[in-house]
Amino acid sequence: MPGDPGDIYLYQIIAARHLDSWKHLPGVGHFPVCVASVLLVFYVGQCRFFRNLLSSPFPQYLGENSFGIYLMHVTLINSIGRPLMRTLMRATRSAKDAMGFKGALAMLFWISELVTRYVDHKSVELAKWFEQKCLQKDE
Repeated sequence: MPGDPGDIYLYQIIAARHLDSWKHLPGVGHFPVCVASVLLVFYVGQCRFFRNLLSSPFPQYLGENSFGIYLMHVTLINSIGRPLMRTLMRATRSAKDAMGFKGALAMLFWISELVTRYVDHKSVELAKWFEQKCLQKDE
């Protein structure tokens, strides 16, 4: 179990909703969860409501910057998030009253956008250039 107060709270929420009954089915294992996941992805792809929801600007923005968010979230949690949460929890005595979450989330989006723009896109451009140089025919 994690050690930080916020992580413990999140762990308790997830543990309370986890279906342990799936683990004890003899000979089945995680197969029903796998089938349900595939069916859910198929359903979301076919349902007009979910297509419209996932085609809106904010999910598209998250999809564009998902690699930058993935790269930067642990760094921001360890460098800014945990110290900020400890300070706010000492001051307010409650994780629910911590208002730094919105600021940390905005900073994550901003930094991940920079990473996407200056690292991800530039590395894709470099890979395309290198591919063209490797596939170029000598005449």
